[in-house]
Amino acid sequence: MNEYVILEENAGKKRIPAQVFLSGKNWGIISNKQAWRILELLSGKEMFPREIAKALKISEQKTYYYVNKLRHAGIIQETKQEEIRGAIAKYYSLSQQALVLIPNKKKALAQSGSWLESKENKWSTFFAPFIENGKWNCKLVIGSPDSHGKHKSRARDSIAGIQLGVILGTQLQELGVPEIELDTNIESLKKENKNLIIVGGPVINKLAEELNQFLPIQFIPSGAHWLIQSKISQKIYEGDFVGVIEKIQHPFFKDKEILFIAGKHNIGTNACMKALAENLNEIQKGNKHNSKIQCRAIEGIDENADGKIDRVEVLE
Repeated sequence: MNEYVILEENAGKKRIPAQVFLSGKNWGIISNKQAWRILELLSGKEMFPREIAKALKISEQKTYYYVNKLRHAGIIQETKQEEIRGAIAKYYSLSQQALVLIPNKKKALAQSGSWLESKENKWSTFFAPFIENGKWNCKLVIGSPDSHGKHKSRARDSIAGIQLGVILGTQLQELGVPEIELDTNIESLKKENKNLIIVGGPVINKLAEELNQFLPIQFIPSGAHWLIQSKISQKIYEGDFVGVIEKIQHPFFKDKEILFIAGKHNIGTNACMKALAENLNEIQKGNKHNSKIQCRAIEGIDENADGKIDRVEVLE
């Protein structure tokens, strides 16, 4: 489950992803001046140790020492590796934008009031930060209905996009025009420094194709067909009515999140929308094999063979 800290600013509230420490075991490293300066740098962008040492004007040996301490404490994480002048440079960033120490979580929860407004409901937690303080805080990306991409496919998930837009609209406290784009109007996932909701799989949505490698439950090509394969359970799902609902950290912008909703076919995507509407409490529990991962495989069930989904099952 993701955890957050709520900050009030200019009569508004900001919800910041946080890493919570329930003991002081790894907290001491943060009190070190040099380690803290490293955290300040990494809060702005990902960097490699030699680059950090140069920016702070300290030795590389000291930098590697503090980077390793912070990494082992889980406060920073390796984000990528890159060859620079024949050597492999490891880049690091903050694991979360906020660090919170709670000596007794049970008592803290018992003594603290909820930040949620009374008119907010069960959708609020799941759709944060895509709806923030009753306002749109994301870009919704759907596949183009025109033939496009290397697969020359036409998206037929527009109805699912409309359904999702209506669901999100119930959370708004202020009117506003949602930011909705076709995948063909977006250059690259790497340049989208925003919370994103991506509807449609890699065949019909090029952002989904870019995102696929980072997903715990992936779309895998198999001849002329596609399979859905879970890296969590190692299971493979072949049914035409199968889809996924996955909520992950943006792979290129660590303070942003992505909600990915897609089926093998458009009817699988529709099954995911039905699951959100009718099985949200189950969806929010996280994956059956690892509850910390917000990624679920969904299957629509057509009980009377009329081509329509009558109910859904959460496969994992």
